[in-house]
Amino acid sequence: MVIAGCGFQLRGEQTLPEAMAVTYVDGPNRESLLFTTLVQALERADVQVANSPAEATAVLRLLQDISGQRVLSVGTQGNPEEFELFRTIQYELVAGEETLVRSQPVTVTRDYAWVETDVIGTQRQARRLDDGLANELTSLVIRTLSAAR
Repeated sequence: MVIAGCGFQLRGEQTLPEAMAVTYVDGPNRESLLFTTLVQALERADVQVANSPAEATAVLRLLQDISGQRVLSVGTQGNPEEFELFRTIQYELVAGEETLVRSQPVTVTRDYAWVETDVIGTQRQARRLDDGLANELTSLVIRTLSAAR
């Protein structure tokens, strides 16, 4: 009862524009986790993903997908102790001659501590965080697309 009284609502599935009924997804790396999760998210939203732009009512273009890491802090010996992972994408949604979502960059970041005595574990943590960045970007893109009309 208390949850209902505070206005809380589950997010649920996103409703995408009708123009996206059949969408072609174009991007620089069709094998990346980001590309795959984006296609899966579109399919979960009942969008038919086209095999070519000619078959599609809309085209979602991933114009840029850049990822990397930066040193956030160093120890007294000058060794890196903390890193920031980042991923920036830029995308647009076009339906026929109309641009429904203009090209815009989106960046997400995560930071993690470097543990010299556990290099394998630290690298594994970085891979998991990078996967999380792709999933978060997918969610952000889907939410933005659902607001386009």
